Amino acid sequence: MKTAATLHIILALCLLHLASLNAQGTQYRLSNRYEAMGPDNDAYMGVYLNSIGPEKARALGFENLYGSYIRKVIAGTPADRAGLRALDYIYGVDAYRTGAEQSLSDILDRYNAGDRAKLYVQRGTGRVRLDIIFGNRNEERRSISVTPCQDPFLGVMKMSKAPQKDGIVIQVVRGSTADEMGLEDGDEILRINGYKILDWTDLTYAINDTEVGSDIEIVAWRGRGRIERSHPIQSRCAYEENKVTATVRTTEKQENKYFDTYIKDRNGRKLLSQSMDRNDVQQANRQYGLGLKTDQSLPVSNFYFGADFDQKVLELSFELPGSGPTRVKVFNTRGRAVYDFDLGSFSGTFRDRTNLLKNGSDDYFLEVTQGGKSQVRKIEIRQ
Repeated sequence: MKTAATLHIILALCLLHLASLNAQGTQYRLSNRYEAMGPDNDAYMGVYLNSIGPEKARALGFENLYGSYIRKVIAGTPADRAGLRALDYIYGVDAYRTGAEQSLSDILDRYNAGDRAKLYVQRGTGRVRLDIIFGNRNEERRSISVTPCQDPFLGVMKMSKAPQKDGIVIQVVRGSTADEMGLEDGDEILRINGYKILDWTDLTYAINDTEVGSDIEIVAWRGRGRIERSHPIQSRCAYEENKVTATVRTTEKQENKYFDTYIKDRNGRKLLSQSMDRNDVQQANRQYGLGLKTDQSLPVSNFYFGADFDQKVLELSFELPGSGPTRVKVFNTRGRAVYDFDLGSFSGTFRDRTNLLKNGSDDYFLEVTQGGKSQVRKIEIRQ
């Protein structure tokens, strides 16, 4: 009985002590965490990630085949403060390593806002360790938004029919940064700013990570020799201002049809683009014998079309907020696919410059598919 009474007294004293601590607002937390736990407190870095798969990771020379590629770092976020960059390959956090049964997302689920961690990163041919303090997803959430004058523009197109060995065989846009730095049609880009370039996605990420006005460093094959070039990269709007061909972009109504894009140069050559609904797509299929997908349910935003009629270049870009297997195709009215770009698993901004205008005047149909959804848009070329 005495022992039981003693235990009751001790328990009561402990409860009173805890109540006193609670009244003073004392909190208990792990030593590496400086913010209290709470709702929406998941760890947040501020990057757009892609899982590139073991095959590509092996081709890039990475020992760990299951990490994640950074395609963009959002300014002002924990990732930016930690020094992460586009094309960095994260394969570990503290003692955890990515693997076939554990992705980077699985590892990050162990952390919360305020946690400190060490990131293990493959950067080009070397490895770095970076300290990061994770932020709060709601407090830190930002989006990538750049104006054309902040958008770096190298000025290369993929030479689709050229044989490729280790990189990307290019065609150079006249008057662009690539042209000014001495790149030539048929050069094969191997590295940009020290990062190995295996496909168009790598090239796009590397260009977009270069700040306008800073030097972009390129290593390429030309013939049997290796060349290295470095030159300040210009912005997209600077290139547009310097173009010889003058165009006007407006929203026009002609022949009772509304066009989202209306471009006309000094010689009367035109590019017009027009959105389509499901009935429009079905009608185009019947009229031209096409096999366009008709659901029109894929969310696509910020369509942009540009034309350089002298160089026979069509520029197109758009944004895909979702993620999944993505393909971009352009058909003419004879049912032939004059452009076909399989992006693999993709999310974000797609941008390309093509020689589509070499196909002459016609109506074309841009079809973007992702997963089981699609979006079709009409492009009219008059030369």
